Amino acid sequence: MKRAALCGVLCLLCWTTGQPVHAGTALPPSPPLNGPTDPAELEAFFDAAIPAQLEEYDIPGAAVAVVVDGALFFAKGYGYANSETREPVVADKTLFHIGSITKLFTWTAIMQLVERGQLDLDDDVNTYLTALQFPDTYPEPITIRHLLTHTPGLEDRLSNLLRINRYDGIPLEEYVIKQQPARIMAPGQLIGYSNYGGALAGYIVQEITGIPYEQYIEEHVFAPLTMSHSSVRRPVAADLADDVSMGHIGGPGGVVPLVEYFPSAPMVGISATATDMAKFMIAHLQNGYYGGNRILQEATAQEMHRQQFTHDARLPGVTYGFVEWQRNDRRMLWHSGSTPLFQNVLLLLPDQNMGVYVAYNRKTGQTETGKLLREVFLDHYYPVPLAKVQPLADYQQRVTRFAGDYRESRWAHTTADKFVYMLTRYYEAIANPDGSLQFMGSTYVEVEPLVFREVDGQGLLLFREDARGRVTYGFYDYDPHKVFIKLAWHETLNFQLAILISCALIFVSAFFERPVKSAVNSATGHWEALRLVQWVGIINLLYPVGMFSIGLMKVITVLPDLSVLALVLLTALLASLAGGLIVAVLAWKNQYWDIGIRLHYTLVVLAALTLAVWLHAWNLLGVWQF
Repeated sequence: MKRAALCGVLCLLCWTTGQPVHAGTALPPSPPLNGPTDPAELEAFFDAAIPAQLEEYDIPGAAVAVVVDGALFFAKGYGYANSETREPVVADKTLFHIGSITKLFTWTAIMQLVERGQLDLDDDVNTYLTALQFPDTYPEPITIRHLLTHTPGLEDRLSNLLRINRYDGIPLEEYVIKQQPARIMAPGQLIGYSNYGGALAGYIVQEITGIPYEQYIEEHVFAPLTMSHSSVRRPVAADLADDVSMGHIGGPGGVVPLVEYFPSAPMVGISATATDMAKFMIAHLQNGYYGGNRILQEATAQEMHRQQFTHDARLPGVTYGFVEWQRNDRRMLWHSGSTPLFQNVLLLLPDQNMGVYVAYNRKTGQTETGKLLREVFLDHYYPVPLAKVQPLADYQQRVTRFAGDYRESRWAHTTADKFVYMLTRYYEAIANPDGSLQFMGSTYVEVEPLVFREVDGQGLLLFREDARGRVTYGFYDYDPHKVFIKLAWHETLNFQLAILISCALIFVSAFFERPVKSAVNSATGHWEALRLVQWVGIINLLYPVGMFSIGLMKVITVLPDLSVLALVLLTALLASLAGGLIVAVLAWKNQYWDIGIRLHYTLVVLAALTLAVWLHAWNLLGVWQF
C-alpha cells in the first residue's frame, strides 16, 4: 500500500512549493530504464512520489537533489519549512538538519588526515587521546579503523544526544569524557552503530589539527566545495538563521514545529540545503574532486568507498562511513540521517555517476521515508525482473529454529538507556504456517542452510549458529548496521513486560487490603504495620514514573531540573522494601493477622523485591540518566 502510494500515476502532479533548480518542461512518453536522463521526467516522478509521502505520513516539507555526471541534475523543495508560518521549502535556500549523515563529513576529515600522514587507521585511539583513555578490557585495542566501520565494541547510548529546546551544547572534549561508553565486546567482531564513535573521531580531528572540529569542517570541506549555505554550528550564523527548516513532531492537534539542538557536532551537527549536499555527493562520486578543488586524493577516496567490513561475503557491508546496498543489479553507497524531528537519506550509485539526496522535516516512527523512496526510485529507473525463490526441500520443518525474539547489537549495557532500547530495539521473527519467516516487515523463505530470500523482493537474510547448533545472530542486507541477537526466553520483551505488569497489579491489590480490626489478632502496632504494605505498593508504583519524569526533564531543559528528588525517591523505595521485608518476617514468626492477610502481605513484599532486582537489571535502580 505504501509503495503504491509512492509510485502513484506519474502523470498525476500533486501540489508542490518552491522552484525547481533545472531547465526543461517536456514530459517524455515513457520513463527511461537506465537512470534519469530528462530533468522534466524526473520532476514528474518526484512530484508524484514525495507529495504522496508528505500526505500519507503528515510531513510538512521535504527537499530533494539529484546529481548526474558531476553536475546538479535536479533539485526541488516540497511543502513547508514551518507548518505554522507556511514558509515554503526551497531547495537552494532551506537548511535541513542532516542528522547522522554528518558522520560522512567527519569520516572525510579523518581520511584527509590519513593521506597527510597525520593519522594511521590501525593506531590505537588512545594514541591520539589526552583527556581520556579506553581501558584494556580486551587484548585488542580500539583503532581508528574500528571507529570508521562501527566495530569498536562499545555500548550505545541515547544519553545527551540531543535537546529539543535552546541548548548550546558542551565542549567536545567534555562530551567525549562525560559520555565515554563501556567496552562490551572485542573490537572488529560485530557492527554496533556508534554515535559516540562519531564524536570521538571528530575529537581526534580536533586534537591532531589543534583547531575546533567545526572550524576544520568549514575550512577543509565546506570551503573547497563552496557549501556556503550550510552550517556545522548551533546556533547557525545570523545570515542563515531565517533559512533553517523547523523540525516537527506529532501533537494532539497535528504536527508541531520545534527546533532540536545537539551536544556533539561531529556525529549529528550539520544543517544544509539540498543543493549544498549535491556538491558533497559530486565530490565523492568524482573521488574527492569538485569544481577545481580536491577534498580527497583519488586513491584515498577510492579506499574510503571500498568495502571494509561485512559479516558475511554474501552480504553488503560498510566502507569508511558509507553503507553498501545491492539492489536491481546495482551497487550503492548510502547513509541515512534520523533524528527525533528530521529524516534524510543520501544515496550514491558510483557506476552510474549518479546520486540522490532527500530530506524530510518530520520523523515518522518506524517508517523511514527516505529508505522507502530509494526503493521506489530504483524500481522506476533501474527495473529488474524478480527471480523466483527456490526454497530448501525441508524449509517448512526448519523455520521454527529461527522464530523468536531478537535485539540489536546496538545496545546500552550500563545506563538507563537500556530500558528505552528494550521498548524500541526488540524484534520478532514469526514462523508462518506455510513455512515462511516474517521479519522486519518482509516475508522470507530459506533457500540454503541459514540463508533466507525475500519472497516478493530482493532481500537477503542470513543467520549464524553456535557450536551447539543454536541460532545466535541474524543479519540482513537492507541495513548492514543492524545486527540481531537471538534472545533466550527469559530475555524476551514479553517476559520482561510480564514481570513489570504482574508487579504493578500486585501493588494495586495492596490498596484493597482493608480488613476490619477484629480480624487482626494483634496489637495496635501490628495493625499499623499492616498499613505498610499499602505504602510499599504506592512507592513502587510512583518510583518508575517519578524517575522517568526526572530524567525527561533533564532532556527538555526548559522544564525545571528536579534531579535532587531522585535521591529522595531511591531512599523511599529502598526503605519501604527493607521495612516490608522485616515486617514480613516478623508477621510469620509472631503469627500477625490471619494467614490470608500474611500471604497477601508477603506477596506484595516479594513483588517489591522482584521489581528492585528487575530495576537493577535494567540500570533503573538509581538516578536515571538519559
